[in-house]
Amino acid sequence: MLSHFCSNDEFDKYDEMKLHMKQLLSASIVEFDLPARITYPLGDAGIRTLGDLIKHDRNSLMGIRMLGIKAVGEIEKCLNRIGLTLRNKK
Repeated sequence: MLSHFCSNDEFDKYDEMKLHMKQLLSASIVEFDLPARITYPLGDAGIRTLGDLIKHDRNSLMGIRMLGIKAVGEIEKCLNRIGLTLRNKK
């Protein structure tokens, strides 16, 4: 039986969906369809990857200097196109 040779953790490394999500979340925000007027303030706030971005909710992004309602709306649209969302406010 194959399970005697490999642990479940080893199979997880090859799970296509997990690998895809890991790559997606580690992708730089500059690789996506966001204008520089949005990516620069995000970068200044330490948000450099999609994984960093989805840890934030709408209000925390609007608290970033130079980002307003329109910019956050554009970010949400970009995330929606690739199947991601901002964190829900708790």
